[in-house]
Amino acid sequence: MKHFFSRDIWRYRLDKFPKLKAFWIRSLRIFLLTVQGFTKRQIQQGASALTYYTLLALVPMVALILAIARGFLFEKALESWLLERYSERKEILSKVIEFADASLDQATGGLIAAVGVVILFWSAFKILRNIEMVMNRIWEVKWHRSLARQFSDYIALILICPVVVVATSAITIYLSARFSALGQENGLFRDASPFLLPILNLFPLVLTSLLFSFVYIFMPNTRVKLKPALYAGFLTAIVYQVAQWLYLYFQIGMTKYNAIYGTFAALPLFLIWVHLSWVIVLLGSKVAFAFQNVEAYEFITEEFSLSHHVKKILCLRIINLSVKQFCQGLPPLSKIELTNKLSIPLLLTNELLYELIEVEILSRVKRDEDRESGYQPARSVEQLTIKQVLDMIEERGESIPLPPSPELETILKSLEAFSQQIEGSDANILLKDI
Repeated sequence: MKHFFSRDIWRYRLDKFPKLKAFWIRSLRIFLLTVQGFTKRQIQQGASALTYYTLLALVPMVALILAIARGFLFEKALESWLLERYSERKEILSKVIEFADASLDQATGGLIAAVGVVILFWSAFKILRNIEMVMNRIWEVKWHRSLARQFSDYIALILICPVVVVATSAITIYLSARFSALGQENGLFRDASPFLLPILNLFPLVLTSLLFSFVYIFMPNTRVKLKPALYAGFLTAIVYQVAQWLYLYFQIGMTKYNAIYGTFAALPLFLIWVHLSWVIVLLGSKVAFAFQNVEAYEFITEEFSLSHHVKKILCLRIINLSVKQFCQGLPPLSKIELTNKLSIPLLLTNELLYELIEVEILSRVKRDEDRESGYQPARSVEQLTIKQVLDMIEERGESIPLPPSPELETILKSLEAFSQQIEGSDANILLKDI
C-alpha cells in the first residue's frame, strides 16, 4: 500500500483513463501533495516563523487599520465589530487595540510621528516579506521579488488592504443594522428574516474566501491561476471557520490554564490560535500549488533520480529551444512552454532551468504580456557549442584539493585528451545550428 501511494499512483498517465477515474486519481494526487507539506515539515516551520512575525507586527498593523478607520470617522464602530467578531479572544484584542490607540495618540507630529510611521511600515514590510518567502518555498519558487518590486507591491498592499478591511467591515455592520431595523419596521422583512439572516451570515465567509484567494495569487512570486486560488481560498475559509468553532468549543475546557497563568491565561491560547491560523493558511497555499501543478509530478516520486545522461540531453534541448527563439527575434519561452514542447514534468523543467541559470548559460527575464518569466541565452549564441555547455554543466558545484599522485596525473591527462578530441570534433556544433 505504501509503495502504491509513494510511487505507483504517480506513474499513471491520466489521459489513458476515463474522465471519472482520471478525476479521482488526480484528486488523490492533490491530497498526497498537500500531505507532503506536513511530512516534510514545510508548513509547520513556516507557520512557526510567521507566528513570531505576526506578534511583532500585530500592533502596528492594527494601528494602521484604525488610523484609516479614524479618517473615515468609523473607528469606534470598527473596534466594536472586531471585539464582537473575535469575542473568544476579546482580552488579547482589547489590549492590542489599546496599544494601537496609544501609539496613534502619541504620533501627533514631528520626529515621534516619523519614527512611528517608519516602525509601522517596517513591521508590515517584514511580515509580508516572510509570508512571500514561506509561500515561495511551498510553490518551489527559487527567486524572490526584487527589492524594488517588494517595495512597490508591499506598499500598495499596506495602503489598500486596510481600506478594504474597513470598507467590508462597514458594509457588514450597515447591512446587519439595516436588516434589524427593517425587521422591526416592516412585517414582510420580519417574516423573511429567518431566510435572509443566514444569507447575511455567509457574507463574512465569502469575504474570507476571497481574501485567502487574493493572498494565494498575490504573495508567491510566480503566476498563480485564478481557479486553483479560488478553490483553495474556499476550502481554507471553510476549514478556518470550522477551526474557529472547535477552538471556541475546546476553550471552555481550558479554564485550568487560569490556575497556572492567572490573568495571562489568554496569551498561550492566543499563540495557539495564531499558529493554527497560519497552518490553515499555508495548508491552503499548498492545496493551490497541488491543484495547479499536480500534472508536473507525473513520474516524479520522492525516490526519483534522473540519470546524468538524460539530464545532459534535456539541458541541451532546453538551450536549443531558447537559442532558436532568441535568434528568430521571438519572445523568450516560459517554463510552461518549455515543458509542453519537451513533454516532461514541470518539476523537472524547474530544476534544470535553475541549474542552467546558476552556471550562466540562460538568464531569466520578465515578459511584457504576463507575470510569467521567460528564459533566453545569457551569453553569445556563437559560443554555445555542445562541448562548452556540457563543460559548464559538469563544472557546476564546489571543488576540493586532491593529493597529487601518478594515478591522478594519468586520469587528468586522459580527461584533457578526451576534451581536446571532443572540442575538435565535427560533431561539436553550435546549438543554434541544430
